[in-house]
Amino acid sequence: MKVYRVSTVPLAILGYGSHFEALASNEKLNLTILTTKDNYYDHISKLRNVETIPVTIKREISLIYDLFSLIRLIFIFVKNRPDIVHSSTPKAGLLVALAGFIAGVPTRVHTYTGQRWITQKGFSRKLGFYLDKLILFLNTKCLADSHGQARFLNKAFRYKKKIAVIRKGSFGGIDFKKTSDIASNIDRRKEREALGFCEEDYVFLYLGRVTKEKGIQELIDAFFKLRKTSPRSRLLVVGPYERELDPLDEKYHFEYLNSNHIDKLGFSNEVIKLMMVCDCFVLPSYREGFGTVVLEAASLGRPSIVSNIYGLKSIVEHKKTGLICKVRNSKSLLENMVFAVENKEMMKALGSESRNLAYKNFDYKLISDDLIDFYRSFYVKAKL
Repeated sequence: MKVYRVSTVPLAILGYGSHFEALASNEKLNLTILTTKDNYYDHISKLRNVETIPVTIKREISLIYDLFSLIRLIFIFVKNRPDIVHSSTPKAGLLVALAGFIAGVPTRVHTYTGQRWITQKGFSRKLGFYLDKLILFLNTKCLADSHGQARFLNKAFRYKKKIAVIRKGSFGGIDFKKTSDIASNIDRRKEREALGFCEEDYVFLYLGRVTKEKGIQELIDAFFKLRKTSPRSRLLVVGPYERELDPLDEKYHFEYLNSNHIDKLGFSNEVIKLMMVCDCFVLPSYREGFGTVVLEAASLGRPSIVSNIYGLKSIVEHKKTGLICKVRNSKSLLENMVFAVENKEMMKALGSESRNLAYKNFDYKLISDDLIDFYRSFYVKAKL
């Protein structure tokens, strides 16, 4: 099987290296990744047995650039004749669906990993909704990376072609052995000291894009109030500040950039080290398809505080594997952060239970094997 995986940007697939290498290691599957050649492209090109082809795809709507991208994708598909094209991320999803349909690719697959239009209003919301529905119409089959997201989309689209999920969900699972091997060589105390944290500090970690829809404003509100009663609380924010895409309100923009109490690192590919440094992971997002970063925290026995949305509820169960707060509600988030600080031993127990759940359901080998079976079922039908 010749399978082409397409993503708008390398960053969206960078954390799933073991998953893609597992796919590529199958002797009956030839894997090629197509994505934008940016600062992270070289990381993708170093994956074992994986070929790469650079295709520039803009994240935002740009009719001229999008037309050029569509034409290039059609040319690549016609020239190389893949058996299956499989896209992820919204823009790549639309362009690959169109290009694959026009080029006559036998099997076209898309994985939904979250919907931006859920947090939008008016024309933008309607446009995003119908473009996502068009992706479903043009593809042979669509997947979602969580059962909650699949249920939501199937109900919203009301279309005979139903969206499915591989196993319990997740885009590519977790490489527990790799994670464990790296973690075993990390000196937690030393790394905390390097970041300016004392052992007595209780460190909350946010890791992801710094945007409004990720709940950063609520996190800033809750954290500043928490510091008044728990001065040993620290907040480490790791990720690029994407002000041009989803800016924080001016008040929060100023507080985020100028507060001495928020430790900011920008983008880092040392996720495991940072997870080891923290005591609790926090993600008060407005929307998530699955929330793989929460799964990464769980793989290291770190409990999480997440918002009450599909995608995150697939991983976290309140006071069993983590804590769940209300969406867009800094008061609810604060209450859960206070609970975490005041119940450290219980939080450790929740972290251990979250790791057990993650190991049982989300190992990358399980997901890779099932995805290969999924590909093979369509490949065989196309050859009949």
